[in-house]
Amino acid sequence: MLGIGGWIVTLLTISMLAIAVLMMISTLLRHLRSFQMALPEEKDTQA
Repeated sequence: MLGIGGWIVTLLTISMLAIAVLMMISTLLRHLRSFQMALPEEKDTQA
């Protein structure tokens, strides 16, 4: 069993990983959005 310190470290690590993943996803979505805007909208199969 983990102590209180172990639980705090685990929660901090999980929260840091979650924040990093969210930042990566937001930047990827921003790049994809700008890339799709740069492309001419001819074939829009994914509606």
